[in-house]
Amino acid sequence: MQIGLVDEALTLDANAPDRVRNGAPNREFKRLFVDDAPDGFNFWFFRSAHKDVGEDGFKAPRHNHTFQQIQFIEEGERDWAPGQYITKGMLAYMPRGVYYGPQNQVTPVTAWGFQYGFGGELQRGDFWESHRAAALESLKARGKIENGLYIETDSATGKVTTRDAMDALYDERYFMVRGEHLVIPPARYEMPIIIQPDNFEYFQAGPGVEIKQLGRFFDQNGPNGDVSMAVVRLSGGTYPLRADRPQVAWTLSAGMEAEGRTLPERAAVYSPRGEDGEIGGKDGIEVFVVEFPRLD
Repeated sequence: MQIGLVDEALTLDANAPDRVRNGAPNREFKRLFVDDAPDGFNFWFFRSAHKDVGEDGFKAPRHNHTFQQIQFIEEGERDWAPGQYITKGMLAYMPRGVYYGPQNQVTPVTAWGFQYGFGGELQRGDFWESHRAAALESLKARGKIENGLYIETDSATGKVTTRDAMDALYDERYFMVRGEHLVIPPARYEMPIIIQPDNFEYFQAGPGVEIKQLGRFFDQNGPNGDVSMAVVRLSGGTYPLRADRPQVAWTLSAGMEAEGRTLPERAAVYSPRGEDGEIGGKDGIEVFVVEFPRLD
């Protein structure tokens, strides 16, 4: 089991020259976990604080992805479409293929986020990142990245095509590695799913353990293709992180217990598939838990 602390996590460069999204020059971006597992599961988990608004605010065009996302808002609010917001304390599940945006950050926001997929649907970790620069160079040789979009002109016909720059980068990198294009699947859900955890009720799951089940969604095929989200309240009890699925747990409060340690506020743990783990806590500490899919 891995432990991630916001105060000790790697801060990524918000002004890196290979970004394909606009805005947020002064964001604080903390990467807590990343894994490209042997079974093809690929994910990363991060905390971002966007301080810039207006002209410098984060911007993204209307777009969709081959991978899934989960967001939790710690402070502030984030738009997922014009006039539609995820606010403090809410969770949002962005299924594969679902369109959202355009986004234009107009207030500061601090959020925790996951992106995950299988077999190149998401491309995080050393292997995929080693191909990023070459993929961007190839794209820029045929077109340009502007306002979060990739604009390409066919040299033979003069036809101009425009698509999301992130989608173009993922597709280009996938083609370089696999020799085929990466196809965004049809959406199984009509729109992002916004969850209000405070409106759910706990049930007693064991001594000193209460659970709110927030949702279970099937974006992957097979009997184990579901992702689930819950809040666990611990009052002296322990909650198992089973070996059959990868799982992440995080909390804003001090006092989560893991690996013989009592952790400070804004702590997280990652329990990979194949490892048994558990978390504990006292005094009713609330911990969010996400259980990821597997394909077998």
